[in-house]
Amino acid sequence: MAPSPKYKLTYFDLWGRGEVTRLIFAVSKIEFEDDRVTREEWPKRKAEMPFGQLPVLFIDDKSPLSQSGAMERYLATLHGINGDNPLEAAYCEMICSTLGDVFSGLPFMEKDPKVKAEKAKKQWEDKILPALKHIDTYIGEKKKEYIIGKFSYADLYVMQMLLFSQKDYSEYLKDIPNLAAIRDRTAQRDGVKEYLATRKDCAH
Repeated sequence: MAPSPKYKLTYFDLWGRGEVTRLIFAVSKIEFEDDRVTREEWPKRKAEMPFGQLPVLFIDDKSPLSQSGAMERYLATLHGINGDNPLEAAYCEMICSTLGDVFSGLPFMEKDPKVKAEKAKKQWEDKILPALKHIDTYIGEKKKEYIIGKFSYADLYVMQMLLFSQKDYSEYLKDIPNLAAIRDRTAQRDGVKEYLATRKDCAH
């Protein structure tokens, strides 16, 4: 049997675009080096990265893998949580990409608290909540326990987005009970439960 690959995930000390990859490692019980870069270190280390951005996944001595979606799909496929066929894999990517698009519109870097709250409210009401409600309605109508029926990395993505949302936007979550149930179900999965119990809290 070939030895397991040696993984190193390099990302900022945030949840952000690196956390779903960490969760895939956790649920798959795969060891990896969690290389967290501080803001002070980043200017010196930026040139090490293939496109001058993070996250980056290093796999043995192979060319590093950039873009969070690419590394999530790769690891999920490798460890059996990216659906059973190309169509199910496409549905997983559809959900993750949609949520990534709408949540990325939140004003993470806005300094003015009042302006930040106003922009966040607009993003939630115009983009995020409609997308979540659409997915929630579908899950409810199809009576699915997970996004594609069986557990996949899309459920990890949904869980992470809702756990992040509980911090500052919990008032919106009452409108998506089916997705909240997936969040709770996923959070209790072997590997995920243990990871969440000890992970560092981050602003986003």
